[in-house]
Amino acid sequence: MTESELQKYCEDKISELRKDIAAQDVRIAVAQLQKVVELQKDIFVSQKDANDKFRDLKVDSLWYKMSSLVVALVILLLGLFGFKEWTNVQHQLTDQLAETSAYQVELAQGFSLLNGKEWGPAAVQLRKALDYRPNDETVATALLDALQEAGRWPDFVQLANSLNRGKNLTAFGDPWLKNLIGLALLYQGRDQRDELQKAREYLEDSASYLTGDPNERAVRFNLWIYYLFVDDRPQAQREFDLANRARSLEYPNQQWTLGQWMDQLSWGLITHLSESNKSMLPSANMVVKAFLSQKKAP
Repeated sequence: MTESELQKYCEDKISELRKDIAAQDVRIAVAQLQKVVELQKDIFVSQKDANDKFRDLKVDSLWYKMSSLVVALVILLLGLFGFKEWTNVQHQLTDQLAETSAYQVELAQGFSLLNGKEWGPAAVQLRKALDYRPNDETVATALLDALQEAGRWPDFVQLANSLNRGKNLTAFGDPWLKNLIGLALLYQGRDQRDELQKAREYLEDSASYLTGDPNERAVRFNLWIYYLFVDDRPQAQREFDLANRARSLEYPNQQWTLGQWMDQLSWGLITHLSESNKSMLPSANMVVKAFLSQKKAP
């Protein structure tokens, strides 16, 4: 929507609001106001989506024009109808709009840095965004991903525990968030064995929802690591086979090379777990090499 189109839209809405006010129909007037509020959100999200995951995003002045308009309309509504303490309501809405704007900026910068694989700076921005919206699963998932990619495992585990505290699987809708919480439980499971059962539940549940996903191999790989660590070799082999049949976004080639497998096996989580289970990494190497040799055989 261009600025001129937006201006016309706003003028039309103001006209409708005035008619509703004249008719003293508060409910309709408020409904019209809500449409304006929703529009400003849609405009900002559309701007973000069009900027390649928000790289070099600059907040358009239109956002602030819309915020000012909404505040003015609220003043108009509440003032005309004589609601008590309408000034306080105005301040609350202004604060809410400012918070929403700040959240969108932190989110945009965080995803831009995440897209550029700048894990540490991305985590900083995404942490700020999550502070604004603590229950936003998309932001929580992105922040956990940034932390583990940056090798900040204690911070990763701490955040996952805070998100999972007092909850269970049914509390989460995003299967990738479940997968990351499962990894955090697995990380802790090296020294706290009672966490391993919960880790398996989260990882298995995540995999059940992500079958056929473009990056399904990641969750199957995680389950392979889990079963290697707990010395369930038959189940580990099953997950390894499923991982190799699944799609992956990690590398452009569908079939990973030995070097790519070795790069995956140098992951900090595996290093952490193998300090307790000394046979885990040799077993993983043997499985990978056997698989690749079989592929090369005529």
